[in-house]
Amino acid sequence: MDKNHISLIIFLLIGSLAISQTDKEKAINLGQKAIKLMDEGQLDKSIKLLKKAENLDPDRIDYPYEIAYAYYKKKNYKKTIKILHTITDHKDVSDYIYQLLGNSYDYIDKPEKALETYNIGMKKFPDSGKFYLEAGQIKFSHKKYDEAMDLWEKGIKVDPNYSSNYYRLAKLFSYTKERIWTLIYGEYFMLLEPNTKRTEEISKLLFENYKKSREMTSDSTVVFHLTEKGHNINLADEKSKKGILPFGGTFALSLVATTGWFKEQLDIKALYQVRKDFLNYWFIEKKFNQIYPNKLFSIQKEIQEATFFEAYTYWLLSEGSLTEYQNWYSENEQKFSDFVNWFNREKIDIRKKDFNSRKDYK
Repeated sequence: MDKNHISLIIFLLIGSLAISQTDKEKAINLGQKAIKLMDEGQLDKSIKLLKKAENLDPDRIDYPYEIAYAYYKKKNYKKTIKILHTITDHKDVSDYIYQLLGNSYDYIDKPEKALETYNIGMKKFPDSGKFYLEAGQIKFSHKKYDEAMDLWEKGIKVDPNYSSNYYRLAKLFSYTKERIWTLIYGEYFMLLEPNTKRTEEISKLLFENYKKSREMTSDSTVVFHLTEKGHNINLADEKSKKGILPFGGTFALSLVATTGWFKEQLDIKALYQVRKDFLNYWFIEKKFNQIYPNKLFSIQKEIQEATFFEAYTYWLLSEGSLTEYQNWYSENEQKFSDFVNWFNREKIDIRKKDFNSRKDYK
C-alpha cells in the first residue's frame, strides 16, 4: 500500500494572513522547523512544535494533519485516527486526510472501515485516484484480484495523471496471460513517474515481459503470447462482424507483424526497431488508430516525430539490459540529453476522455 507522505504545508507556500499576523508568522516558523525534524526522524520534538503552532493558529488544517501524520509514523494509528476525525469536516479538508485515515484503519486490521473511508473519499473527491489505489490494495491483499484490478482501472479513468494505479496494474497483469496491459500500463507509469526507484522496477518489468512473451517455433517463426482474451470474437460486436479483432488482439498481431528483428536475439536495439515499425504499421499502413484510438500510441508517435524515439526506447527499457543501455548512452550522450530536455518541456497530460484503459475497449 502506498503510504507516501505528501505534506499539506500550505504555510510553506503562501504568506501569512491579516488577522493575528504575528501569531500566524510564529506558527509558520514552528511548522517549518517541525517538518524538518519529522523528516529527520525526531517525531516527538516535531509533534511538540506542531502543537504550539496549532495553538497559535487553530483555524489551519495543516498543523493537526501533520501531528496525525507524525503519530502515523510512530505507528500509533489509533491516535492518528482520533486526530484526523477532528478535521474531516474542515473547510480545507483534502483527499490526503481521508487517504491517511483509511490507511490507519487498515493498519489496525479494520479493512471494512478502511474501505468505508475510501468510499467516502471517492464521493467527496471524485477526481482523486488515491482512494481507488488504496481500496484496490485491500482487495489485492485478500486475493480478490479482479476487484483490485477493477478499482485500479477506475482510478486511472478518474485521475489519469496519477501514476500509482498504473504501477499496480502493470505489476498485476505481468502475472496473467494478458501481458499487453503490463506493456501499456507500465509505459504510462514511466511517462508519469520518470525518475524514482519504482521507475527502475517497471523498466525492468517491461523488458522482461517482452522477453517472456516471445517464443520462436521450430520453423523459426516468432510468436508473441501477449493476450488470450484479445483474440476472442464477439459476434454481437460491430467490429467483430467486420473481421476486426478486439483491441488486445489487434495490438498483439500488429506487434507480431514487426517481429523480424527478433529472430536472432531480443535486446533493446531489436525492441526499438519493433516498436518503431509497429507505429508505422498501426498509424500508416493499417490505420488502426482510427478504429482503436490509444493515448499511449499517440504519445509514442509524438516522440517519434520529435526524433527522440530511439533515446526514449533505450531509456524505457534500460533496466532490462543495463550494459547495452550504458554502451548506447556512451555513444549517444548528446542525443539522450536532447531527449531529456524535450521531455521536461513537453509535459505529459492524459485526459479523462483519452483511451488509456482496458475498460475503454469493452
